[in-house]
Amino acid sequence: MRDGAYVGDDQFFRVNYVRIIPEDIDALQIREEKSYYPFGLQHMGYNNVITGRKHTYGYNGKEENDELGLGTLDFGARNYDPALGRWMNVDPLAEKYYDQSPFTYGLNNPAFFIDPDGREVDISDLLKTDQGKEILSKILNELSEITGAIVDYNDEGMLTIGKRNKDKGSKGAFDFLSNAIGHKEVVTIGGNNDKSTEAKENLININSDETDSSIEQLLNNDVDPLTDGYGFAVLHELGHTDVGASYFGEKGSYFNHKEEVSNENIPGKLVEKMNEFRAELQSNRTNVGTRKTYLAYPRTISQIGRNILGMGNSEAIIYSTQQKPTIYIFSDYEKKN
Repeated sequence: MRDGAYVGDDQFFRVNYVRIIPEDIDALQIREEKSYYPFGLQHMGYNNVITGRKHTYGYNGKEENDELGLGTLDFGARNYDPALGRWMNVDPLAEKYYDQSPFTYGLNNPAFFIDPDGREVDISDLLKTDQGKEILSKILNELSEITGAIVDYNDEGMLTIGKRNKDKGSKGAFDFLSNAIGHKEVVTIGGNNDKSTEAKENLININSDETDSSIEQLLNNDVDPLTDGYGFAVLHELGHTDVGASYFGEKGSYFNHKEEVSNENIPGKLVEKMNEFRAELQSNRTNVGTRKTYLAYPRTISQIGRNILGMGNSEAIIYSTQQKPTIYIFSDYEKKN
């Protein structure tokens, strides 16, 4: 498939979108071709033949909204009118581009610039090392599964999110992440195994050793690793930032875990929010678990008590799935169901 290629014309630049489907090993068949003016308005009067199923995705791969004859494109953060070459909504990051109109598409130069969705969560730090790139790959894959939308990044190292598949993922998680990506402030995600997975102000660190250990233990207990893998690590820590907490009408300090520290048998306010996303996932991923405690449990049992119970030095976070009401995920690779 060739999408968004610029080719010359006698009077203007145009964009060709060609959908090519292989019919057999030796032949290709053009199923659909669309030509566009640079700002996205489709050429009319030719290339109207569609072989096979018609679909509503065209310019820049965005969905065409033909309801009521509006002819706009859904870019996720905003709606775009290709006839005008203007956004129908104000740029959520307009304060960062004070010298540009908040309705301008691609800085008025679509032959050179694109605006994939006008939003920002900065993951560029993860692109600086091989370990960071591996962490980023896992984050993108899991967030895409959790939200039901393609989560990726642009050339500037900013997170992007596509249109959600309504039959997959959690709508709540999609809305939560979209709110953060569209926020006027920027959250930066990094990966440093010398620090715990944590969020400080608008900086999130993901410790891959901790996350990989959690995933291994979940798999050992037949729990879907999405339950507490890289995706939910990012979503949880995002909730500790003012950017993420704004989705719930709160500041990041609201989810400070003080209540959970004084009562180790509860999940706490932020984990409960994440559990709402997990519950939505359970409709199409039955082994996704619900996290029942925030802190590793039990911390209050003495070492003698641990030895009597056969726990050794282990501490565990408790999860629950539809098949198993109580699952202990131990921190040191031991398990006790």
